[in-house]
Amino acid sequence: CVHAVMDSIPPRAPDEALVLMGHGTVHFANAAYCQLEHIFRTEGYSQVYVGTVDGYPTLDTIVPWLQAEGIRHVMLMPFMIVAGDHARNDLSGSDEHSWKSRLEASGFSTHTICRGLGELPAIARQLASHLVTS
Repeated sequence: CVHAVMDSIPPRAPDEALVLMGHGTVHFANAAYCQLEHIFRTEGYSQVYVGTVDGYPTLDTIVPWLQAEGIRHVMLMPFMIVAGDHARNDLSGSDEHSWKSRLEASGFSTHTICRGLGELPAIARQLASHLVTS
């Protein structure tokens, strides 16, 4: 999954990060998002951050990390099977509460890739491989 995501985006500049938005939950399974970010790091993608709408880490958690790393440009992408309401509104919407607006208010330039994971060929193949027919 990590490589499928990274193969689907343009190369990043040294002062650019990819911020992925997952849904999140209050359930303990939410820890998978922190594990996912760790896997990005161990696979060599140091400037990838994973945040959630309803869980931890939040965008408020990520912004100081971006600032500490000298990031100036942020590529935003949903980490969801489809780029639906959360991607269109919470991630890239024009209202002041969207991640895009909040990052820009914090001084970052942003670029949104509004594409769900299901649109990535490698992810679609993986999902299809799990289908069972009877």
